[in-house]
Amino acid sequence: MNRVVKELKNYTSLYEIHKLYYDNIGVALLDSSMVNDLGKYSILGIDPYLTVKEIEGKLYINDVPSDEQFEVFLENYLKENYQENNTGLPIIGGGIGYLSYEYGKKFEKIKSENIPTARVWDAVFYFYKHFIIEDRHLKKIYIIGDAIEEIENIEKEIEAIRIFKKDIDKSGFLSDNYIGQKGCIKENSVSAKGFDNKYIEDIVEKEKYIEKIRKLQEYIKEGHVYVANLTKTFVIKSNKKPYSVFCDLRRNNPSPFGAYINYGDFQIISSSPERFINIEDNKIETRPIKGTRKRGNNQEEDDMLIEELKNSEKEKSELVMVVDLERNDLNHICNRAGVEVTDLFKIETYATVHHLVAEIKGRLKDNWRFDEVMEAVFPG
Repeated sequence: MNRVVKELKNYTSLYEIHKLYYDNIGVALLDSSMVNDLGKYSILGIDPYLTVKEIEGKLYINDVPSDEQFEVFLENYLKENYQENNTGLPIIGGGIGYLSYEYGKKFEKIKSENIPTARVWDAVFYFYKHFIIEDRHLKKIYIIGDAIEEIENIEKEIEAIRIFKKDIDKSGFLSDNYIGQKGCIKENSVSAKGFDNKYIEDIVEKEKYIEKIRKLQEYIKEGHVYVANLTKTFVIKSNKKPYSVFCDLRRNNPSPFGAYINYGDFQIISSSPERFINIEDNKIETRPIKGTRKRGNNQEEDDMLIEELKNSEKEKSELVMVVDLERNDLNHICNRAGVEVTDLFKIETYATVHHLVAEIKGRLKDNWRFDEVMEAVFPG
């Protein structure tokens, strides 16, 4: 069955449309709150019909245990349900989800020594009957589905929220706080701009963390480690609702790769400038970011910090290390002659920081598979 695509006559931003659905389990918003070459589209997946999850190496399909492998099931399902996309839009069918660092450990045959701070799936994808897509450049909205009747019902819901929002804006009443037609949220809890220290719990003790750094430095000196990313977990306690955190983050730190995905027991919230990989027409692209400076208080200070970042040998060498790592990863799955660094030491400016960015591209080998790509590039 060919998918039906309908462009809406009246424009309503996807951020506003999302307020109709954000509380529904499985609904996923991929949000380009920062409009640039990367942040051209925002995507909303609603009405999930299939869930594919993995935890501790076990696959669950619609919450029923399966003996298949997560990657094999996804690979076969995507091939069997493939539909040609000639619309010019980024997606007409498929799934949205995440892969955790814990998921990637199985490729390296490594077990974590840490106790998880949250009980979430290692990997999950939800597949959707309907997608709503916003072209952020042209300010156009498209609804995609299998049946025109269902699409028209969604269109009526969106038109109702557009009129409702228009009436609210005219009156000035609750224009910043309304949530669809479900009422409004007004909170006096901790601001997303900064949490009081008493609400922040550091999972790793400072002394233990410093000892890990010392060990890592020794591994580097001895040649056992080339590049490493030593991280730690913070738990922030707040009465603030997850959706309100997302809204504040979106307002204070617009990004091309934001997200709000509601899984019921937990939510995924993202405000990222970085795209890990993009695959299109058998071409793969990765855009590593290493090197950061804060934004200045004025244009003069901003320009000075950009120049400082451009000329920092420390920041540039850090980016080069990651570029070498990811270029080597792509060589495992691409035609060797085709992997190249197409951009290096590019400065990108965001709401609160300047970043140093590179771009690596390659052409995948014929008959590439999802599991092969993930094993080769994970973690970046």
